[in-house]
Parts: sequence; C-alpha cells; structure tokens
Amino acid sequence: MNDIESEYVLKVRAAWLPWVVLLIIFGFLFFLVFWFLGKEPEISYQGVYERELPSDDPPDFINAMVKNLAGSIDKDGIVAALMNLYHKDYLEFQEKKHGQVIELKKTEPGKDLSDSEGFLLKLLARFAVNNIFDFQEVEPRLSKSTTDAGAFNRLLEGYENFVREEITKRGYFKTSGNVLAKLLAVLMMFFSLAVVGISTQEITAFLLPSMTLLSAIMWFTGGAILMIRKDFFGRWTREGREYYLKWMNFSRYLSDFSLLSEYPPESVVVWEKYLIYATALGVAEKVISTLQNTVPHEIWEAQSQHGYFYGPSIFLFGNQFYSLRNTASATIVQAQARSKGSSGGWSGG
Repeated sequence: MNDIESEYVLKVRAAWLPWVVLLIIFGFLFFLVFWFLGKEPEISYQGVYERELPSDDPPDFINAMVKNLAGSIDKDGIVAALMNLYHKDYLEFQEKKHGQVIELKKTEPGKDLSDSEGFLLKLLARFAVNNIFDFQEVEPRLSKSTTDAGAFNRLLEGYENFVREEITKRGYFKTSGNVLAKLLAVLMMFFSLAVVGISTQEITAFLLPSMTLLSAIMWFTGGAILMIRKDFFGRWTREGREYYLKWMNFSRYLSDFSLLSEYPPESVVVWEKYLIYATALGVAEKVISTLQNTVPHEIWEAQSQHGYFYGPSIFLFGNQFYSLRNTASATIVQAQARSKGSSGGWSGG
C-alpha cells in the first residue's frame, strides 16, 4: 500500500514540479538578460531641463532615435522633416479648395539638408506637377499605375532607410538584450500552452485549476515582455544614454507650459525651430498651445515668413503620406493578384 501511495505522490510531483522549475528558470533568465544586456550604464550627466537644442541633427533623425528608441521614423518624423524643408524655404504650403498642397520652391537639395531630407525632397519632386505636390492628385495616379505605385513606395522606403542607416551608424543603442528577451518570451508562451495538457490525465485531473493558473502566469508574462519598451532589456551606450536624456529633457522643457512661458524663445526663428523638433518628439500640440498663448497671431504674421507654423493643420501631412503608401501598396498587391490569376488561367487551359 505504501509503495502504491509513494508511486502516486511521485507521479503527481512529476506532473507539476518541472513546470514550476521551468517558470523559475525563465524568471532567472530574464533577470540575467536585464542585468548583463539591459542595465543602463552610469553617466555623469544629471540635467533636468535643456533649453537649447542638444545637437544639430535633423528632426527626422531625432524622431527615430529619441521618440522611437533608435527605431523607425513615424508620421511625426515625416511632418517634422517637411516643416524643416519649409523653414529652410525649400517648399511652401498652400490651401486649395480640395485641401492642402505642397509647392516646391527648390527641387535640388543644397548642403544645408541632411541626406534623408534631400531624399524626401526628391520624392516630392518626382510626383509634383508644375512643382505642386497635390495629395488629391497623386493618390489617383498611385491607384491606377503600378509603375507610379512602385516608385512611390521605393522612394519612401529609401527615405526611411537613410534615417535607419544613420541610426545604425551612430551605434547609440544595443538591441541584443531586447531581441533575446523577446525570443525567451515567445518560448515561454509556447510552453504555457503545454502546461494544462498534463492535467488531462485522470491521475492528475485535480491539478487542473492550479496548472491553468500557472499556464496563465507564463502566457501573460511572456505577452507583457513582448509589449514592453525595447530599452528595458536593450540599452543605450554611455554616449547614447547622454544623448537620449538630453533630448528627453529638451522635450520636457517644451512640454512644461509654465517653464516655456517663463523662459520663451528669444525670437520667432527660435520658436520655429522649437516647433519643428517638438513635432519630431511628439509634443507639438503643447508647444503650439504655449506659442498661441505667448505670441499673438498678428505679431507672428509680422515677424515670421512661415505662417503655417502657427496652426495645427500642418500635422495632417503625416497621415496623408501614409495614406498614399497604403494606396500604392494596395495597387501593387492587386496587380500581383491579377498576374497570378492570369497565369493560373493560362496553365489551366
């Protein structure tokens, strides 16, 4: 009788103990990844606010490096790049009956533009008609012509790649810890699906509630790690950490209404630069609100050559660019589907 009871206890223990040990092992592995690959280096910089631009990098680069953690440019980055081209008098924004258009004042990039900004200018020039880039006219072209659709997507991807290559070249952020943690998270979620299966056997059926809870812990922990910011397990280099913190402190200064109102920029030109980089950092709405409460519209119109900076309508261009990409991608997919259907019909004949 004792032998049977001992055998039963061993079977039950063998059913749950390995999974508990596995959960502990995963927790230990995540700790190791964080400690050796995710823990930020100590730096001497202790600033709280930055009132001046921490570097002279272009706004699309700041958007990808700082706002998106050494990732890809987003719609705020594209709008910031357009605003910088506007600020440097390469283009003008105009209101038409059907919406906004971009007028190109220059079609060739000068030395005052970054490589990515120069590439964006070429994209606009490629689809402009009489130096007017009209979103409402470009969209039908992309929906009807696979050549235009392919060219648009290639140029937009080329622009994004310019920014991405500069991010890689700087080497400010190390992603190895983030990648390893995400792989462990996927593996953990895979194992969580197998946990409940051991309770289907009659001898261990009573363990089902406990094992379901264990499975849920593994599943949701893995899912949370997949969604966590990549700078938790990834990390900045010392130079990159200082660079990131300075720009975040500049963003904090721009977002602080009382501070920005107390210590406003000294000229309209500086306000324009602040708005460009506030857009890249994702805090433009706060800065525009402060601007409109600090500088009356008539003063802005008298002192600035760039009236569009004073209002929020300029931010629609980011959504419009990605809408054009979606249209171009849909045109290419439809053309490929028709091509496959046509070749299938011939082979079937």
